[in-house]
Amino acid sequence: MEFSNCHVSTLLTHSSSILLMSQFKNNDEDHFYSLSDNGEMKEWLLLAEDRSQISKIEIESFKIKRPSDQFLQAIGQIQTSKSQSSVNFNITYALPLEDAIILGYEDGLVLYFHQERREVVRKGRVESLSLNKSMDLLDDTGPVYNSYLDYDNYKIVANEIRMRNRKMLFDDIVVFSLQDDIDFLHSCFTDEMLDFLDEDIEGENDEKFDYKDYFNILWLKYIFIEQTQGISYLFLYTLNNKRDLISSSKDCTLVIYDLFTGNLKYKITMDSHIKFISFCQEIPQRKKVVPKGFLTLLANSPMKITLDIESPKAPVINNYSFKYNEFNKVIYINKKFYLLGNQGECVVFNITFQESGIVYYNKIIPLIDIIPFRNFFLIFTNEFNMVLCDFDFENQKMNELFHIRFGRNLVSNLSMRDDILYVTNKDGEIYNIDIALEYDIFEERCQMKSQELFSDAFNKYYEAHKSKKKKKGKKGGKKGGKTSPSPKKSSSPKKGKGKKK
Repeated sequence: MEFSNCHVSTLLTHSSSILLMSQFKNNDEDHFYSLSDNGEMKEWLLLAEDRSQISKIEIESFKIKRPSDQFLQAIGQIQTSKSQSSVNFNITYALPLEDAIILGYEDGLVLYFHQERREVVRKGRVESLSLNKSMDLLDDTGPVYNSYLDYDNYKIVANEIRMRNRKMLFDDIVVFSLQDDIDFLHSCFTDEMLDFLDEDIEGENDEKFDYKDYFNILWLKYIFIEQTQGISYLFLYTLNNKRDLISSSKDCTLVIYDLFTGNLKYKITMDSHIKFISFCQEIPQRKKVVPKGFLTLLANSPMKITLDIESPKAPVINNYSFKYNEFNKVIYINKKFYLLGNQGECVVFNITFQESGIVYYNKIIPLIDIIPFRNFFLIFTNEFNMVLCDFDFENQKMNELFHIRFGRNLVSNLSMRDDILYVTNKDGEIYNIDIALEYDIFEERCQMKSQELFSDAFNKYYEAHKSKKKKKGKKGGKKGGKTSPSPKKSSSPKKGKGKKK
């Protein structure tokens, strides 16, 4: 069943292919950011009080800058043919964290940006707090300031307050002392004050502060230069108090960094580049046995690799044959892995990454992304269709309920909030659609179809039995027709009459 895409709305537009839509943990629930492959990041607020009118407010837009080529060469990065042509490198993989974002570029560079939330001291609050005193007295005010100032941002805020106090002082001089004689008194001093009065304090009139009392900063914490080709996958390993970044590149190397120190731990050369990394656990044979964890890596070649990163000396690698290496994406959903292939197949693996089931789409086409919805799944195909379907593992098929055309290019990421689906697309758009509404429409259509089938069946039954009805004037008919014969008189002797003597 094909549905119209009239309910698909465009939420946000980027200048390039969008990689992801995410949030920082210390931001408000309505505060999101999105990132495109050219480094453009936008921060925006999602307004969804009315499901029929979801909107957004953009509060920040900027480009994430990578270090210059001269600096990277100075610290030892290997040049590529593209770097010599002065062409900007695109981001090939982005890993969002709670308080950071890690970016992998097409020349193998990996950058770790740490995020911090900074509170804003508004001009009105500065005036109300009578901060015309010297900032040397700030320490004596005690907890009054600690309630709204970030300790790490103390000096920046103090300087900002100094600038605003200075401007307030100039306001008083210009407005009250010189305003009456402005046409007669001119000097370098008064001109300087008037020029300063017209200047805007940085950030004072920023629209984002109309909506939030804080802002985010991203500062470059680590630069990793161990790889020379496009980054194909990034994975964060946090077991046993570790915080390791595992980076896979198309130069067939696997690099492990310690994010506590930024140091290189291991660099492993593989037979082919890694396309997917996941954490798996062995199922214990006995109770009260702690399950052993390991990493599963899927390569570009028909190979599955297990990596024991907890080995005391060096990571232990085991190779296994794997026939589903031609895949587009692997998603972890409810303790299962869903692998989407190029032949319309969706292969399901358990927590140990052993195959547990497979279903096929009704066309032999690549499947791009998947997300659960209630007891169903939403599948995105390379034909730019979103398909709501049920998985029948017994018959190895997907039962399609309906499909909707989505966007002008392939999807890159999916997010579901309160049955509203948000789709980042490689056409530079973020789309949203109310899946619950579409499903209600589907159920209404099914009910109408069922009623229509019942009506057709009834009409056929009625027409088939209409000619068999009894007509007037026939046996069993109404008055005036042919009647049944009267019963014969009884031949038994009458009562009271005996035999003659």
